[in-house]
Amino acid sequence: PKYIDAVKLEQNLVNYMEQKNLQKAPIYCDFLTKNALQDQNAGYLAVNKEFSDVTDRYEDKNIQYIIQTNFEIDPNEDTLKRELTGFTLVKDFNYGLANGRLYKRK
Repeated sequence: PKYIDAVKLEQNLVNYMEQKNLQKAPIYCDFLTKNALQDQNAGYLAVNKEFSDVTDRYEDKNIQYIIQTNFEIDPNEDTLKRELTGFTLVKDFNYGLANGRLYKRK
């Protein structure tokens, strides 16, 4: 996808997560999304409340949400394919050629 598509998708995703008050939820996502959720200086967060329990390493079995996007290669892709059977798709995010998905543990 184009860079601007990825940025717009990331903004939509962060806005949604903020609206659902998921700042303390254990979240797995890629590196870029992790920065968008945790770094106020990245420019995505609308409120001054960063997401506190976000990881880009799928080692924690307490993960409650998984965010996948098509603009960063996930080194845990094979593991996630198996793990997603225990998760439900909550929302699809699309902007131009960029897309992402938010899953919640069943």
